[in-house]
Amino acid sequence: MELLVVISVIGILSGLLLPALNAARTRAHSISCMGNAKQIGQAYFSYVSDWGMTPPVSKSGVRWIDCLEPYLAEKSERSSGNVFVCHADRRPEDKKVVYGTSDVNKLSYGINQCYPSNRDSATPILWNGIGANQIRNPSGFITIADAGSYYIGTTVAAPFFGTLNGEPYVDGGYCKYLSFRHGGRTRDFNAGFADGHAATMKFDTTPDRYWDYRSVGYGF
Repeated sequence: MELLVVISVIGILSGLLLPALNAARTRAHSISCMGNAKQIGQAYFSYVSDWGMTPPVSKSGVRWIDCLEPYLAEKSERSSGNVFVCHADRRPEDKKVVYGTSDVNKLSYGINQCYPSNRDSATPILWNGIGANQIRNPSGFITIADAGSYYIGTTVAAPFFGTLNGEPYVDGGYCKYLSFRHGGRTRDFNAGFADGHAATMKFDTTPDRYWDYRSVGYGF
C-alpha cells in the first residue's frame, strides 16, 4: 500500500513538474537564440560599418553567411557554440543548411532581402547589397531573423501563413520563410537589427516598415 502511495505521489509530482520543465527548456532555447541573433546582428553591423554596404544575400558564389563569418568567433558546425543554429530548430538536418547538400554550415536564420515597397526596376534590392546610407532607420530595420531558409522575402505581396518542414512560418509575400519556432500561436520570432541590437518580436504587432530599408512599409 505504501509503495502504491509513493508511486501515486511521484506520478502527481511528475505531472506538475513536466510542464514547468518544458516551459523552462523552451525559455532557455529562446534566450540562447536571442544571443545568436544579437551576435549575428552585430556582425552585420560591423560588416556594414567596414564596407559601407550591406552583405549581398548571394553574389558570385559568396553568401551573406560567408561575409559575416570573419566577424563571428563561434561559427563552425563542429563548435558547441554555433551561432547559426537555434536549439529550438527541429527541422530535419538536411534542411538546416544555407543551400546545397554539401554545405557544412547549418543555419536557422535568414537574412532580410524583402523588396522595398512600391519598388521599380531602378530601386536597389538587398539581394545584391545596398549602401549603408540607404537604410533610413537602422534601429527599426530588421536584418536577420528566425527562418526556414537562408533569406526572408520573395515578393511585395501581403504575407500568408503555413507550415514548412514542421515549423509554422510565413508562407508567402514580403516575409516568406520567416519562422515562428518560438511561438507558433503567437507568431513570435527573434530578430537582429541594423544597429546591432536584437529583440523578440510578435509578427502581428511588428510594423511592416521594419522590413523595408526605406522605412516606408507595405500598407496592406
